[in-house]
Amino acid sequence: MHRLRALLSFFLLALVSGAAISGEAAAQGPLLPTLPWFLHDTGPYATNSFDWNNGNVQVTNPNGGGNITVQHFGVVWYPADANGNPLPPITPYPFIVFAHGRFQQAPYIGTNHKQATYLLQHLASWGFVVSSVNLDVVGQYSSPAAIPQRGELINDTVQYFMQLQPYAQICDFNNIIYIGHSRGGEGAFAAVQQTPSWLSSIRGVGAISPTNFQLYTDTSNAFIIYGSQDGDVNNGWPIQLYDQTKNDRVKGFRFIEGANHFFFTDSITYSAEANPNLTRDQHHEIAKTLMATWCFAMDYGDRPSLTRIAGDKEIQWSSNFNIHRIFRNPRRITIDDFEQSPPNVYRNSIGGTNLLTGLINPAEKLLTAATDASYNHVTKGLTASWNTPAMYSTDLSGLDIGGYSYVTLNLLQRYNSSKNPIAQPQRFHLSIADSGGNTATLDNTDIAPWPYPFYVATNGPVKSVLKTFRFPVSAFTALNGSIDLTTLKNLTVNFDITATGDFALDDVAITQ
Repeated sequence: MHRLRALLSFFLLALVSGAAISGEAAAQGPLLPTLPWFLHDTGPYATNSFDWNNGNVQVTNPNGGGNITVQHFGVVWYPADANGNPLPPITPYPFIVFAHGRFQQAPYIGTNHKQATYLLQHLASWGFVVSSVNLDVVGQYSSPAAIPQRGELINDTVQYFMQLQPYAQICDFNNIIYIGHSRGGEGAFAAVQQTPSWLSSIRGVGAISPTNFQLYTDTSNAFIIYGSQDGDVNNGWPIQLYDQTKNDRVKGFRFIEGANHFFFTDSITYSAEANPNLTRDQHHEIAKTLMATWCFAMDYGDRPSLTRIAGDKEIQWSSNFNIHRIFRNPRRITIDDFEQSPPNVYRNSIGGTNLLTGLINPAEKLLTAATDASYNHVTKGLTASWNTPAMYSTDLSGLDIGGYSYVTLNLLQRYNSSKNPIAQPQRFHLSIADSGGNTATLDNTDIAPWPYPFYVATNGPVKSVLKTFRFPVSAFTALNGSIDLTTLKNLTVNFDITATGDFALDDVAITQ
């Protein structure tokens, strides 16, 4: 609490004085990410790094049969004083462990733990202590992929720093975040699955282009970044890993048009990937901004950062990136998740009736490749198309949504359907009505575009990805102040703007 007050006080002072952010701000602590601040800019702390070495440790043998001995070492970045020493904080710094991907040569003890220095240094400049652990020591294993062993080394890193001075004193080990790239991203999920003794202190996992060898069902808050031109993990695994994360957690996903896999590193280029549409610097800006925002939201419970991760307040970027979001807030009333057993597209999750007017072949189906080659999710949804104005209307039976903030739903356009205009956004209306007949309607373009699946022919299969639309309840009441939010009768998605379309709908809800 003292630290938050100090941060807010500094921000207000900066507003009044118009002072630029510089190293002089370090004595006050990092700023909260409040508009118009750019979190891809360097934070107020000077930074420095230290190469650490914990000697040999034991991890389980990926091939079974006991343990193997590997070297446990890495680099740590931290807020620094004028002499380059760790700067004593006002309150302890949250602790982050970063896990890199697999890209190595024998003897497999390389320097890939330094292949995201841009991100580690950036997070340290915003007031985090960030340790990258070398995973090349298990990177020699290709199949099995040694994902659990990556998790073990991540957890070993926390144990090491809990006893290493001065970090044992300046770090807040009640606020831990695991971040990783590629196999290291899945390794971060593995570390949580291994239920370390400090599990309740892990605020969340952040993953960039993660693999999904182990099919983990994560028990922590999770945020995932994935590029549409990923030529390494090009099979949709990051989308699946997002879906697999438990729904009682805060979880977010960003699908980045024009991003690939290895431009999220400092310098690695992979021959199987064509040059992406975005530059390496743009990849770095995206990763720095989103991961810093995620860490602020998780470690500080910072509302502006959570709002940005949810996508309700767009981050101010240096370029016009097309970034499509999925977000799930567990504080919700789930109206229809299309997971009925047996499937029943005419019944919602709260027992009400669905009215499907004008929809062609409505069905409750898995949004996987088994249904359509462009689907990569691990969930069910309503699939249908339309040739004439159509609608999905669900009975709410007088539902009280007082105290809730959003009407949310996830939608995708099906790739390569003749009913979806090629490379064009689609549109829909969303309406709510109360038991007294009062209604209000919003257009999805009031919230966000409904994109056509992004596709580059040389970079793997196309992916039709769900996108979350969060309509503020206040926007409906602003249109019609007579709506009684304590007795809602129905919620309707109207496909009445464009002549034809082909879509999947999932996760209709009222959320905080």
